[in-house]
Amino acid sequence: MWWQQPGLLESYLEDFLSDALHRRGLAELLLDGNTRPEDLLPNPRHFGFSSLDMVELARCFALALGLDRTGISDLLLARRSAEGWLGVARRSLEIDASRFVFHTSGTTQSPKPVTHETWRLQREIDCLATLLSKPARMLSLVPLHHIYGFIWGIVLPAHWQIPMLRVKPERTLPDHWAAQFRDGDMIIATPDIWSLVARLEVKLPPRFIGISSTAPLSPEVAARLRLDYPDATLMEVFGSTETAAIGWRTKDGDTFNLLPYWQLTTDGERARLVDIDTGDARLLDDGMRIVNATRFEPLGRQDQVIQIAGHNVSLTAVTRLLCTYPGMADALVRPADTPMGLRLKLYCVLEQAPASATTWYEHFSQWLDVNLGHLPPPISIVIGDSRPENVMNKAVDWPDSTGKPVFGCLRSEFAQSH
Repeated sequence: MWWQQPGLLESYLEDFLSDALHRRGLAELLLDGNTRPEDLLPNPRHFGFSSLDMVELARCFALALGLDRTGISDLLLARRSAEGWLGVARRSLEIDASRFVFHTSGTTQSPKPVTHETWRLQREIDCLATLLSKPARMLSLVPLHHIYGFIWGIVLPAHWQIPMLRVKPERTLPDHWAAQFRDGDMIIATPDIWSLVARLEVKLPPRFIGISSTAPLSPEVAARLRLDYPDATLMEVFGSTETAAIGWRTKDGDTFNLLPYWQLTTDGERARLVDIDTGDARLLDDGMRIVNATRFEPLGRQDQVIQIAGHNVSLTAVTRLLCTYPGMADALVRPADTPMGLRLKLYCVLEQAPASATTWYEHFSQWLDVNLGHLPPPISIVIGDSRPENVMNKAVDWPDSTGKPVFGCLRSEFAQSH
């Protein structure tokens, strides 16, 4: 059982608590080597958490691991320490480990809980394990309480009975990560991390198994990694929190292989995913080109949702959020390609020109930092007196800003529309 394997449940709890601190805007504390996420449990007031905040946190932890089904979740409130929570979790998992709950990575909308039965997660691992050589150990650079990190960083190493090392990319420099890599390791990372590795020319061992998921991996980055490390294997996994993995590929420019228990069909303009074992079906948010019964090509989201740093971001929701800022008359949001993957750029129409653009940008940047959660800051913010439109009165794109940084956001001069 995975919770009995040394270090796995401990790493899961640490990532869960780190996420709680991050969502409260306390991520900077985690950069301090003297601050441990586990310190939140015995000392919640030190981190600004009230008693009710701790009740909510305990409920989320209980829901995630199914402690609510065994009737002992209330013990989390009595045993407020890492050792206490780990003990309660192990006791509960021994009774019932039939399903787990993960949350969608929505940043601008409330994350939605999604339940996955354990046999389905094990089914995925049984399939994927046959496609890859068993490594001596695994390194995960992604949080273990998210479904991608859980399947690859917990279920798979427990299945293979190999050690798993959790590497924190936000706390150490890439050269430090690389110093921990060994020949033959399996490395679990996101497209942003793989892009950083390629761009900074971080030295990897000649033979490794690399896994990438949560968003599309840039074809240029994938091709470069495969070219630089011909003896390595780079697998791109396509899926979502709602479905887990749907397919995989290991070659540049190839279509994805459908996992054998799925069937893809079309339902009008949307793709329909059917579980062959159960008959369960769901419509997908991504457009699909179905090549044949076993291969497909994702065409991207069709619902104004993009993925940034592993989080689903609704452009519509961001736009609505921006329009709540005092003095904001209208706003436009566009995705922008950067070497680190997709980021946002913003166009803001104000009710009146600010007396000081610099002061306005400072206040607005601070507001964004509070309201955009996990999202990286926009690469540019442009102020205009009206939205950019074409002759058909439809909103159009605008040039990227080249202004100087202010509180993490790029600012530009007040833009007069013509």
